[in-house]
Amino acid sequence: MARQLILAGRHVPAHVIRGYEFVNYYQPTYPSPQSATDLSVVPQLAAAADGTYRLQVGIQAPDTQVMGRRPVNLTLVLDTSGSMQSANPNGESAISLLQASVFAMATALQEGDVVSMVTWNNNQRTRLENHRITGPNDPTLLARVQALTADGGTDLEGGLAAGYALAQRTYQRHWLNRVVLISDGWANVGVTSADLIARHSHNADGEGIYLVGVGVGDGVNDTLMDTVTEKGRGAYVFIDRWQEADRVFGNRFLETLEVAARGVRLEVTLPWFLRLEAFHGEESSTDPRVIEPQHLAPGQAMVFPQDLKPCDAALMDDAAILRFTATWEDVATLQPRRVSQSMAVGELLAQSRAQLEKGRAVVTYAQALVKAHEAPDREEARRVLDNALAMVTSANPDGADADLTEIAGLLLRYRGQF
Repeated sequence: MARQLILAGRHVPAHVIRGYEFVNYYQPTYPSPQSATDLSVVPQLAAAADGTYRLQVGIQAPDTQVMGRRPVNLTLVLDTSGSMQSANPNGESAISLLQASVFAMATALQEGDVVSMVTWNNNQRTRLENHRITGPNDPTLLARVQALTADGGTDLEGGLAAGYALAQRTYQRHWLNRVVLISDGWANVGVTSADLIARHSHNADGEGIYLVGVGVGDGVNDTLMDTVTEKGRGAYVFIDRWQEADRVFGNRFLETLEVAARGVRLEVTLPWFLRLEAFHGEESSTDPRVIEPQHLAPGQAMVFPQDLKPCDAALMDDAAILRFTATWEDVATLQPRRVSQSMAVGELLAQSRAQLEKGRAVVTYAQALVKAHEAPDREEARRVLDNALAMVTSANPDGADADLTEIAGLLLRYRGQF
């Protein structure tokens, strides 16, 4: 969303920035575990000039080659209401981005996969039910999606109810069952639909029907889309252009829809003289009961950037131990799993921190967008953006990281608006 605004020559409001989503999107890559049922925990530590220490912990899931591919059963719940005619600053309508997303999924589907489709505006209409895919770019699926048009009112609750009823009828045990909601989100989600989503996101026999939310269009209702996917225990992505649809649903199809580990949480135990000064992830607490565990996709990492501060710099001890423990549930058996490792401060400081430097650059980028928006004058906004650009460039000295190269270009472009 920030990228779309910057490329359109608009300012990025501070309220749209969730820093942890930037880290999720532009995430570092850690070594993949060699077992489909394991996770790797990679802590990295660096000293900062202000006397604090930058700690970043990555929890990496096995990649899709290690995980393998389950048969896929998709239920597409597609918004065809009149608001989907609106175009974004790139000139692409929400309905065209909806189509692009499904076209990208079609390239990743395989013979024998199943797709069902319901569209909704004032009413709901089943376009496909239990359709067996013939292979990539199934002609029946492409034709039904190509024919979609946008008009009428918005009944998201009715669309979801129809979609879940369809998903329940076509449910395939041991398959990857997903409801994919594609919408600009301009509707109200009532209690009934919120309960409906949560009820279908799990069942007593194993994995349920998770919901993947896809936001499209200019001015998408980000809050609503984030809420429904949190209830549905699936991913939420925003598609701002055709290339992003290809990236998310073509090249990273399984990473977006599949789950490698359920209910992942990280516990960090610090030496007595260190405290958590700032946390740049989604949530942290000394009480594990208040932390909502998250699912982790194949090939993806959960990244936990944080700042630590000693109560007295003289107390820093290279022999002091930090302990890192990840807990989760096995996807197939639902049995609890855990992995733990302990490392000394000196050992952490001596090892590679390439992923930490990228994570820190991404956090700085997100923070700079907020600070630039809130700056008292243009000169201060430019200074903030210049400092962020310097850090991003430093973390990508050879220009080999495509994410950091993109961020640097966006910072340069955004600076020109001040």
